[in-house]
Amino acid sequence: MKERSIRILLWGSTVICMAVIFMFSVQDADRSADTSDGFINSIMQIVIPKYDEMEPDEISDTVSSLSHTVRKTAHFSLYCLLGILCSASVGRYGIGQIPRAVSSLAISISYAVSDEVHQYFVPGRACRFTDILIDAAGAAIGVSMVLAASAIRKHSGTARTSRDVRIS
Repeated sequence: MKERSIRILLWGSTVICMAVIFMFSVQDADRSADTSDGFINSIMQIVIPKYDEMEPDEISDTVSSLSHTVRKTAHFSLYCLLGILCSASVGRYGIGQIPRAVSSLAISISYAVSDEVHQYFVPGRACRFTDILIDAAGAAIGVSMVLAASAIRKHSGTARTSRDVRIS
Protein backbone atom coordinates (compact mmCIF):
# COMPACT_ATOMS: atom_id res chain seq x y z
CA MET A 1 0.00 0.00 0.00
CA LYS A 2 1.34 3.40 -0.86
CA GLU A 3 2.36 5.69 1.98
CA ARG A 4 -0.28 8.25 1.01
CA SER A 5 -3.02 5.62 1.23
CA ILE A 6 -1.78 4.49 4.65
CA ARG A 7 -1.79 8.08 5.91
CA ILE A 8 -5.32 8.62 4.61
CA LEU A 9 -6.49 5.39 6.24
CA LEU A 10 -4.91 6.25 9.59
CA TRP A 11 -6.10 9.87 9.69
CA GLY A 12 -9.53 8.74 8.50
CA SER A 13 -9.67 6.25 11.38
CA THR A 14 -8.62 9.01 13.78
CA VAL A 15 -11.42 11.28 12.56
CA ILE A 16 -13.94 8.42 12.82
CA CYS A 17 -12.85 7.84 16.44
CA MET A 18 -13.37 11.54 17.13
CA ALA A 19 -16.81 11.37 15.50
CA VAL A 20 -17.78 8.42 17.71
CA ILE A 21 -16.70 10.37 20.79
CA PHE A 22 -18.72 13.36 19.58
CA MET A 23 -21.79 11.17 18.99
CA PHE A 24 -21.67 10.00 22.61
CA SER A 25 -21.09 13.55 23.86
CA VAL A 26 -24.02 15.07 21.99
CA GLN A 27 -26.48 12.78 23.81
CA ASP A 28 -28.48 14.54 26.51
CA ALA A 29 -28.19 13.21 30.07
CA ASP A 30 -31.16 10.82 29.83
CA ARG A 31 -30.09 9.30 26.52
CA SER A 32 -26.49 8.98 27.72
CA ALA A 33 -27.65 7.19 30.87
CA ASP A 34 -29.85 4.89 28.77
CA THR A 35 -26.87 4.05 26.54
CA SER A 36 -24.68 3.22 29.55
CA ASP A 37 -27.43 1.24 31.27
CA GLY A 38 -28.15 -0.72 28.10
CA PHE A 39 -24.49 -1.60 27.77
CA ILE A 40 -24.32 -2.71 31.40
CA ASN A 41 -27.47 -4.82 31.02
CA SER A 42 -26.04 -6.52 27.93
CA ILE A 43 -22.79 -7.39 29.71
CA MET A 44 -24.57 -8.55 32.87
CA GLN A 45 -26.74 -10.93 30.83
CA ILE A 46 -23.54 -12.60 29.65
CA VAL A 47 -21.64 -12.52 32.95
CA ILE A 48 -24.33 -13.26 35.54
CA PRO A 49 -26.25 -16.53 35.16
CA LYS A 50 -30.01 -15.99 35.46
CA TYR A 51 -29.63 -12.19 35.33
CA ASP A 52 -33.02 -11.93 33.63
CA GLU A 53 -34.61 -13.76 36.57
CA MET A 54 -33.36 -11.24 39.13
CA GLU A 55 -35.81 -8.86 40.80
CA PRO A 56 -36.16 -5.48 38.99
CA ASP A 57 -34.89 -3.61 42.08
CA GLU A 58 -31.82 -5.86 42.22
CA ILE A 59 -31.13 -5.28 38.52
CA SER A 60 -31.56 -1.54 39.00
CA ASP A 61 -29.18 -1.53 41.97
CA THR A 62 -26.60 -3.55 40.02
CA VAL A 63 -26.79 -1.20 37.03
CA SER A 64 -26.61 1.89 39.27
CA SER A 65 -23.58 0.57 41.15
CA LEU A 66 -21.68 -0.05 37.90
CA SER A 67 -22.75 3.02 35.94
CA HIS A 68 -20.04 5.43 37.12
CA THR A 69 -17.24 2.91 36.57
CA VAL A 70 -18.50 1.96 33.11
CA ARG A 71 -18.81 5.60 32.03
CA LYS A 72 -15.29 6.49 33.21
CA THR A 73 -13.88 3.31 31.63
CA ALA A 74 -15.54 4.32 28.36
CA HIS A 75 -13.85 7.75 28.57
CA PHE A 76 -10.47 6.14 29.20
CA SER A 77 -10.88 3.48 26.49
CA LEU A 78 -12.06 5.81 23.73
CA TYR A 79 -9.23 8.23 24.39
CA CYS A 80 -6.73 5.36 24.59
CA LEU A 81 -7.88 4.39 21.10
CA LEU A 82 -7.64 8.02 19.99
CA GLY A 83 -4.08 8.20 21.36
CA ILE A 84 -3.16 5.02 19.47
CA LEU A 85 -4.63 6.33 16.22
CA CYS A 86 -3.06 9.79 16.58
CA SER A 87 0.33 8.31 17.34
CA ALA A 88 0.12 5.89 14.43
CA SER A 89 -0.99 8.71 12.11
CA VAL A 90 1.69 11.17 13.24
CA GLY A 91 4.31 8.41 13.15
CA ARG A 92 3.87 8.03 9.39
CA TYR A 93 5.77 11.29 8.90
CA GLY A 94 9.09 9.95 10.21
CA ILE A 95 9.46 12.37 13.11
CA GLY A 96 11.25 11.46 16.33
CA GLN A 97 9.59 9.68 19.23
CA ILE A 98 9.33 12.73 21.50
CA PRO A 99 7.79 15.06 18.89
CA ARG A 100 5.49 12.18 17.91
CA ALA A 101 4.36 11.69 21.52
CA VAL A 102 3.93 15.42 22.19
CA SER A 103 1.95 16.09 19.01
CA SER A 104 -0.23 12.98 19.50
CA LEU A 105 -0.98 13.95 23.09
CA ALA A 106 -1.63 17.57 22.09
CA ILE A 107 -4.20 16.47 19.51
CA SER A 108 -5.89 14.00 21.88
CA ILE A 109 -5.97 16.27 24.92
CA SER A 110 -7.12 19.27 22.88
CA TYR A 111 -9.98 17.16 21.61
CA ALA A 112 -10.79 16.04 25.17
CA VAL A 113 -10.95 19.67 26.33
CA SER A 114 -13.10 20.72 23.38
CA ASP A 115 -15.37 17.73 23.97
CA GLU A 116 -15.90 18.60 27.64
CA VAL A 117 -16.58 22.25 26.80
CA HIS A 118 -19.09 21.06 24.18
CA GLN A 119 -20.83 18.89 26.81
CA TYR A 120 -21.37 21.98 28.95
CA PHE A 121 -23.96 23.08 26.38
CA VAL A 122 -25.73 19.71 26.15
CA PRO A 123 -28.86 19.46 28.36
CA GLY A 124 -28.13 17.66 31.61
CA ARG A 125 -24.44 17.21 30.85
CA ALA A 126 -21.46 18.99 32.40
CA CYS A 127 -17.89 20.01 31.72
CA ARG A 128 -15.76 18.02 34.17
CA PHE A 129 -12.05 18.52 34.69
CA THR A 130 -11.81 14.97 36.07
CA ASP A 131 -13.09 13.64 32.73
CA ILE A 132 -10.37 15.59 30.93
CA LEU A 133 -7.80 13.97 33.24
CA ILE A 134 -9.25 10.50 32.56
CA ASP A 135 -9.23 11.21 28.81
CA ALA A 136 -5.64 12.47 28.98
CA ALA A 137 -4.56 9.36 30.90
CA GLY A 138 -6.21 7.13 28.29
CA ALA A 139 -4.53 9.04 25.46
CA ALA A 140 -1.15 8.86 27.23
CA ILE A 141 -1.46 5.09 27.63
CA GLY A 142 -2.46 4.72 23.96
CA VAL A 143 0.46 6.85 22.77
CA SER A 144 2.82 4.94 25.08
CA MET A 145 1.61 1.62 23.69
CA VAL A 146 2.39 2.69 20.12
CA LEU A 147 5.79 4.08 21.09
CA ALA A 148 6.62 0.90 23.00
CA ALA A 149 5.53 -1.27 20.07
CA SER A 150 7.66 0.85 17.72
CA ALA A 151 10.70 0.54 20.00
CA ILE A 152 10.27 -3.22 20.34
CA ARG A 153 9.87 -3.59 16.61
CA LYS A 154 12.93 -1.41 15.95
CA HIS A 155 15.15 -3.26 18.45
CA SER A 156 13.98 -6.73 17.47
CA GLY A 157 15.13 -6.18 13.91
CA THR A 158 11.70 -6.62 12.34
CA ALA A 159 11.49 -3.00 11.25
CA ARG A 160 12.69 -2.67 7.72
CA THR A 161 13.30 0.31 5.56
CA SER A 162 13.53 0.32 1.81
CA ARG A 163 17.34 0.07 2.18
CA ASP A 164 16.98 -3.20 4.13
CA VAL A 165 15.03 -5.01 1.45
CA ARG A 166 17.24 -7.09 -0.79
CA ILE A 167 16.14 -8.58 -4.04
CA SER A 168 17.77 -11.91 -4.75
